[in-house]
Amino acid sequence: MTSVAEITDASESFKKVLSYLNENHHVFHYNHVTSDPQYSFNDLVEQINKADVFISEMSKPSQTLGFQLAHALQLSKPSLYLYDTSHKSRPEGIIGNIPSRGLKTKKYTSANYKKIIDDFISFADKQMDTNRTSFMSTKEIDEYLDRESKRQGLSKGEIIRQLLHKSMK
Repeated sequence: MTSVAEITDASESFKKVLSYLNENHHVFHYNHVTSDPQYSFNDLVEQINKADVFISEMSKPSQTLGFQLAHALQLSKPSLYLYDTSHKSRPEGIIGNIPSRGLKTKKYTSANYKKIIDDFISFADKQMDTNRTSFMSTKEIDEYLDRESKRQGLSKGEIIRQLLHKSMK
């Protein structure tokens, strides 16, 4: 699996995350903090386009990271937004409220980052192995899905998926 790892700072905790990713996965790594950009805008977009997943360490979020995350989500790439618990960097605003089934937002510590990454990669494998299905619904079903979509902040498709998964158990 190919992933894009985005770095926001050179903290020790992120160095561990990056090392773990490099040991276990093919990773394109971009450090946007350096004053001399390593890659052009087009290079970054191309790497995100080629990647199976997008993983970003966003303890110090930036507009560049926000753009890259938005681009990955637009391409339906499973995306992991990591932030270190030692920073007060919980995603807020738009990113914290994106209703995307492909986006996972996780705070991590040096004790749990491997499990978070492994769980995300497992999730991404399942996510990429999906099929598209469409169906006709009644007005009553559509109104219900509209209400629930607004109430839960999820897409109609995600609500249907969750209902089907519950009924399958």
